[in-house]
Amino acid sequence: MNLQFINYLKELTTLGDETMASIVKSRPFRSPHHNASTNSLIGGGNNATPGEISLAHNGVLFLDEIPEFSKKTLEALRQPMEDRVVTVSRVKQTNTYPAGYPEIRTAGEFHGDDRRADGTKLQRVARAGGTG
Repeated sequence: MNLQFINYLKELTTLGDETMASIVKSRPFRSPHHNASTNSLIGGGNNATPGEISLAHNGVLFLDEIPEFSKKTLEALRQPMEDRVVTVSRVKQTNTYPAGYPEIRTAGEFHGDDRRADGTKLQRVARAGGTG
């Protein structure tokens, strides 16, 4: 990284919120695929890099086809969402990243008979955050 860029970053950190708001014109929108690994959502890798939840900070994390995400992945999202930060620990380093985001989940369309495996009818719920 060149010195000029580093100095520019230092200047940005000293600006007030109003000045930053004029620089950043749009909030991030992240929409990871349901096959995305837990590490790609939470953060990780050899260098403890930020994941989708940190990249969505102050923006939106859109999880489409929520039933297709693994239970492990959905459980891993719970604590960072409550704390608004995520800590990624690796052998060489530990980093804490921001994770303040509204999460939008969609279940997709029902196909066929709309019945569960046990034969009971699924209930469609038209309000936000509802499940069937």
